[in-house]
Amino acid sequence: MIEIPTWWLVISAIFFCVNIILFLALLALMTHLIRFIETVEPRLESLMAQVESAAEQVQATAKKVEGLAESANAVVGGFGTKAKALGGAADSLAGLVAGQVQRIYPMVSAATSLFNLIRAVMAIRSNAAKSHPKHPPTPAEDES
Repeated sequence: MIEIPTWWLVISAIFFCVNIILFLALLALMTHLIRFIETVEPRLESLMAQVESAAEQVQATAKKVEGLAESANAVVGGFGTKAKALGGAADSLAGLVAGQVQRIYPMVSAATSLFNLIRAVMAIRSNAAKSHPKHPPTPAEDES
């Protein structure tokens, strides 16, 4: 028979012992990990339910915001149409008023000029009357 060297038996024994120790450590780690997952799983399920609820609320809010945006767009579109109509009406009214003013302007200008002319003549007459009195001043008028 062939004899196995002693050093080979020692190395093999050390390897098997380390392997058994590591296997037992791995089993202990696996049981600890399973217990940890069992305690964390309900919390994760609760968090997932909250996330799903929040996601549903966000989707509902997004739909509401989208509806509000569409209604605001419709309202603004209506205002835009009304504003264009009002702008057109104001433009045509301004043209009509400008035409009327151009037609009346010569008469108003003539009346203003006549009024200024009458005021100037009245001022000249007033100054002339003050500088050339019709009768000489009385002694009572001289004292005042």
